Amino acid sequence: MAEKNQEHRHELETKVIEGNVRAQSRGQWFMFFISVLAITGGVYLISIGKDATGLGIIIGDLVGLVGLFVYADVSKKKELRDKGTQLTKPLSGP
Repeated sequence: MAEKNQEHRHELETKVIEGNVRAQSRGQWFMFFISVLAITGGVYLISIGKDATGLGIIIGDLVGLVGLFVYADVSKKKELRDKGTQLTKPLSGP
């Protein structure tokens, strides 16, 4: 019974991990298409003479992408640090 429970838990964890990977991949593709669309729109605006607006859209998009990656990196490091401190905490008795 314990082995079945452990096997079931492993299956659930595998499904959760696979789902998270798919969701992250999908999010990255959506962000890629949105960025390409914004940059293309900015280039189009520059080509029709709206230089400041087009450049603003391109720079804004790039700043948003960099900010997103920096935020993801910082939050991942914080999560790992928090997990590390939880692992080093002594267990409290009942």
